[in-house]
Amino acid sequence: MSLPVLRCRMRVSSIQAVKNADSSVAEERIKLSAVLGPENESWSKYTPLGELNITLTNTAAFGKIIQGGEYFVDLVPVEE
Repeated sequence: MSLPVLRCRMRVSSIQAVKNADSSVAEERIKLSAVLGPENESWSKYTPLGELNITLTNTAAFGKIIQGGEYFVDLVPVEE
């Protein structure tokens, strides 16, 4: 049985760089908020409300997420 995928359109509302003692970046804390868009109609009937917080600790991922940028977050069930 195939389970439904929910696609969320989200905007980066903040990025906080947490630094080490030597001023190098240790992690990036990213906050995303749901925005209006037809992609969100699968889970939100009117005004979408949602927030996602993630912490990046892989230095190769730093700088890949842009403040104010919009991204899709897909919720895909894990089928075991």
